[in-house]
Amino acid sequence: MANSEPATRVSGVVADVSTLWQQYGPMAMDWSGRILAAIVIVVVAWIVAGSVRRLVRQSTGRTHLDLTIAKFLANAAWWGILVLAMVTAMGQLGVQTANFTAVLAATGLAIGLAFQSTLSNFASGVILLVFRPFKVGDAVNIAGQAGSVNEVGLFMTEIDTADGRRIVLPNSQISGNVIENTSHHSRRRAEVIASTIYDTDLDTTRAVLEAAVRRVPGILTDPAPEVAITAMSPASVQWAVRAWATREQLGVVQQQLFREVKSSLEAAKIAVPVPVPVLVVQK
Repeated sequence: MANSEPATRVSGVVADVSTLWQQYGPMAMDWSGRILAAIVIVVVAWIVAGSVRRLVRQSTGRTHLDLTIAKFLANAAWWGILVLAMVTAMGQLGVQTANFTAVLAATGLAIGLAFQSTLSNFASGVILLVFRPFKVGDAVNIAGQAGSVNEVGLFMTEIDTADGRRIVLPNSQISGNVIENTSHHSRRRAEVIASTIYDTDLDTTRAVLEAAVRRVPGILTDPAPEVAITAMSPASVQWAVRAWATREQLGVVQQQLFREVKSSLEAAKIAVPVPVPVLVVQK
């Protein structure tokens, strides 16, 4: 009798455990599998995100992309993979990811509307850094502002003007306007417009102007200097005197071209049209 009592107790415990297993065993197995799958998804995503971030950095480094935008793209890829993995893991645990995604999208929309102008500048800065219509040190004319580029940032671009002013332009105003990069090419063309009276001999005038442009120091021979008639009226003939120079010498060549054209016309006694005042009498 004494020996049967422990055996009865053990059998009762076994029966209780068996009953509990029948009730909760499938659920425990199901949840353990889900938790394990979620952990595996997060761990694998963490490893993949790190590899993708390194790959993006290496790829952007080989293409000589700006360091700021390279880091941004690498981190964006890293976070994107992790967020996707977290949503997938939550789905494995039975969380309604559709509602979570909707809340996340609504939050992102609210943030985007609140920082609309800032995000616009940021997106424009990314475009400028990727496509590089200009770089630091270039002479540009943007949104009515002319000067030398001091810095290209993700939100703002700094320009130093010729008279010593620092102008800060939002990137959204730059990407949405015409960008004139006056220092992109290694050579530039100088041009002087001159007018002579209508009765002046054309061949003589052309010869004088061609000799004048050849005397300008610093001009390039390829392309060759050019003298052309650009307009005619009953009172005058308009000439364009053009010469090419290096980007650095353009300003000096332009000034010398003005001096030579004027002095050559005066030395050859070629008359230029004089404005005639018109008197209007109102009755």
